[in-house]
Amino acid sequence: MTSRTAWRQTLLVVVCLLALVLPAGAETADSTDIRVPEPPEKSVGEVLLSLPSMLVTIPVYILKTITKVAVLVATQDTFVTDLVEFLSRDRGPIKPVASYSGNDGLAGGLSLRKWHTFTPGDRIRLKGLYSIYDYSMFDLKYTALGLADSTLGLTVTAVYQRMPRETFYGLGHESRQQDEVAFTQEATEFQASLRARIHRTLSFEGYGGYHDINIFDGQDDDRVGDLQVIRDRFGLSRADTRSVEYVTVGGRLIIDTRNSAGQPSNGGRHSIDFSYNTGVGDDDDIEYIRTRVEFSQYVNIYRKRIFAVRAMVQDIDRSSDVSPNPFYLQSSLGGPETLRGYDNNRFVDRDMALVTLEYRYPIWDVIDAFIFLDEGRVFNSLSDDFTFRDWHYSAGFGLRVWNPDEVIVSAQLANSAEGWRFLFRAGQEF
Repeated sequence: MTSRTAWRQTLLVVVCLLALVLPAGAETADSTDIRVPEPPEKSVGEVLLSLPSMLVTIPVYILKTITKVAVLVATQDTFVTDLVEFLSRDRGPIKPVASYSGNDGLAGGLSLRKWHTFTPGDRIRLKGLYSIYDYSMFDLKYTALGLADSTLGLTVTAVYQRMPRETFYGLGHESRQQDEVAFTQEATEFQASLRARIHRTLSFEGYGGYHDINIFDGQDDDRVGDLQVIRDRFGLSRADTRSVEYVTVGGRLIIDTRNSAGQPSNGGRHSIDFSYNTGVGDDDDIEYIRTRVEFSQYVNIYRKRIFAVRAMVQDIDRSSDVSPNPFYLQSSLGGPETLRGYDNNRFVDRDMALVTLEYRYPIWDVIDAFIFLDEGRVFNSLSDDFTFRDWHYSAGFGLRVWNPDEVIVSAQLANSAEGWRFLFRAGQEF
């Protein structure tokens, strides 16, 4: 009896414990579900509001990660530093140069620089480039900055270019990609300018030059290149596609408060350029005035995170009783200087406007990643037709290697409604 009673008492205790534990466990599970609810779904508006920060951080993170991986792959920790030092090293007066863009393709050549030739501090630069698509360029530039106790600076340039695959899509902002044609442009230019320093940050530059531009059939097997066919396609006259000789006389007022030419983080560079252009010889019926206003500003947001903005407008004014300018003397957008996601001369008309935003992020001592957005449009008349509708965009990212005086290497990938473009060049974009 005693053992049987003990067994019953033990069974009763077990049943009571189970009765207490099981409901408590079920209650705990239920309360957990209540304390940790399912995360609410974001509305469309909240998602859209989060996009700007994503667009800024994701490309920068990708570029930074790629660069760090490349450094880790290298056998030495000083790989990037050694690379920059190699690119910046002074190897004497002769240096190799190279570039790449959609129209001329891969180009290479040599640059010769010589200092103190005629006066202390003067400089002569001779550069020649030749591309795989038969583009050629020869550039001679002489600069003397020490005239009249450094208040005056003289610059003389002579440039020859032959470009056999330049693109044209017609006039106006609604020109179509499928109408692309090619033409050959051969240009010889001589120009002299005298810059007077009015103040530490203010200078005025007067200039004059001679231009001889010849137009021929294009030499691209994949595009229409016959000039007569081009005239018929776009309804152009011979005056619109003729070769011309003309002279230019103008002035430029410059305000430069940048703290560095190679990588400005504060200040800006602003200019107003006004020039009178008239044809010579058989082209004396060409006459127009070009006005160009450009604004560039740089802001150091935080620890060398730099925000750069550039705005530019150009107006070409000619009398109604003179011959129209050939299309290549009109304002244009497209290429590495303006809309980077489009080919050269993608949009052509009398006037144009452009805005560029760029965010630069340091990933190494002298290497920056950057993302950019270009917006631009051409107009038949800025004063009569200006609108913020139908502007064309170009966006992308890239890497820049720099020193305090100049950009050593710049490589960027740009996208637009017409695809991707890869650009490689030396020199500051803006």
